[in-house]
Amino acid sequence: MTLFLICVRNTGRSGSLRRNRWFRVSCRLFRARIGVKQEMQDSWLELCQTSGIDPQEVRLIYERYDAYRGFTEKKTGSAISVEQWFRFYYREKNSEGLQAGAPVEGCSADGDAVNDACLNRPGDFLKVLKAFEQSL
Repeated sequence: MTLFLICVRNTGRSGSLRRNRWFRVSCRLFRARIGVKQEMQDSWLELCQTSGIDPQEVRLIYERYDAYRGFTEKKTGSAISVEQWFRFYYREKNSEGLQAGAPVEGCSADGDAVNDACLNRPGDFLKVLKAFEQSL
């Protein structure tokens, strides 16, 4: 979601000091919120880079959690946390890998995930997944 802020400054005489003060405080708060959001965005991407995890895989798996959460909240009014969901997802994904045979015609590409970092390093992946959730 893109947020646009249009600031119009009142130059009239009556009450302009009070309005100008509100204007300065509002714009400062807005810039502070945007700065915090950007730092959170950068932190999860930095975690991806240091852990060797593809950001696309994080987004893909979080979209699955978000779909689960949206559906469950509509039906029951609540959903489990991303940490609890990921434990379940990890078990399911791991069991699928054990059951799967060789890829068709020797193709090594798997359309389900980019590089399966969620299976290879679940602890690191969960940290990145939580950081991604906080950045939204």
